[in-house]
Amino acid sequence: MLGNYLRIDINASKINLSNKDLSVFPTELFKCKNLKKLNLSNNRISSVPKDIYKLSRLENLDLSENRIPTLYSKIFELKNLKTLIINKNLLKKIPKQIGNLKCLKTLSFAGNEITEFPEEIADLVNLEKLNIANNPILNFPLQILLLPNLKTLWINNNTYDLFPANEMIINLKKLKALYCYSASRNSLDKLDKQYLSLTRIKGNSVSYLKALSNNPPHTLKNEALDKNHFYGNNKPINKLDTRTNNMANTKEVKKSKIFISYSHKDKEWLEILNPYIKGMQLEGLKLDYWDDTKIKTGENWKEEIAKALKESNIAILLISQDFLASDFIQNNELPIILENAKENGIRVLPVILSPCRFLKTNILKDFQSLNKPEIPLNSLEKHQIQSLLVRLTYDIEESIGI
Repeated sequence: MLGNYLRIDINASKINLSNKDLSVFPTELFKCKNLKKLNLSNNRISSVPKDIYKLSRLENLDLSENRIPTLYSKIFELKNLKTLIINKNLLKKIPKQIGNLKCLKTLSFAGNEITEFPEEIADLVNLEKLNIANNPILNFPLQILLLPNLKTLWINNNTYDLFPANEMIINLKKLKALYCYSASRNSLDKLDKQYLSLTRIKGNSVSYLKALSNNPPHTLKNEALDKNHFYGNNKPINKLDTRTNNMANTKEVKKSKIFISYSHKDKEWLEILNPYIKGMQLEGLKLDYWDDTKIKTGENWKEEIAKALKESNIAILLISQDFLASDFIQNNELPIILENAKENGIRVLPVILSPCRFLKTNILKDFQSLNKPEIPLNSLEKHQIQSLLVRLTYDIEESIGI
């Protein structure tokens, strides 16, 4: 019961009972025949009554931050439901009846104890936003690849040891936003390398997802959603089937090209960086790098720069105030780099050389830099600089899928 201190308007279309320290689902709500939006977040509710199906007009339901371990199938009879948020509960399983919610556009199960999702998730044909972050999911739910209208996906802080980057690119054609960032990366040796590289990206990482794969991906069909095709005999294995490009273990064959953008006033830093990339080549890694010192006498330098930019799938930006103040960089190099990042998935790796207004630049501030802008390389000891540049080589390695 709600007690005398709370009153419910049975004619209301919206009711907010969040942060009321409720221990049970208020049954008085079932009298609200016009209810479309219900917020019961941040309480102590441990179960959702089966009578919830009586709220037949309900479109938006928020049960976040409660103590719910199980969802009864009756909740999935709310055929008009468009938003269902059940973050930070105790859920371990999602009932297969979830596929009945054909109108659902937003679904969020972040921060639970879910290890796998039912195949019926693929029936949510109108779903646009899906949040499954912070769950102990070992294998990426392949059902997600069959959501034709998915636009935004949160998969932060999960533990995928297999990650279908290729298939996401080709199947999720409407995907505009992907969030994978993880501040804590435990058991890094067990994470899929492609997923691990995405966990380093703050904010939207769709463009980086595109940069992870150069192999032709394949398209899934609804009737072909078969985990055997990916994992074999319904049990996860260390390798994916060769028909999926062996995406967990195959090294990139196509040579990747790195474009280094810098101000000539910072040429000493280019000379410091070059041995680290050259060393990667001597290890046998399939990559090439380009900076304007490669331009030969008599060549059209503008054309050579434009050609190198077009061919590159990684751009390292050596950023200083001189870099930010360079008319040539701002007008000729950065526009192409940023366009390629947006359209072709080129990976942009900023390195902050000296104090500058990097965070004030609208076109660059959203890219995660190797080092914090307030701790530029020229403020560090030699061994600290060396450690950061070694870390940059690992970022390059992950970017090209090695």
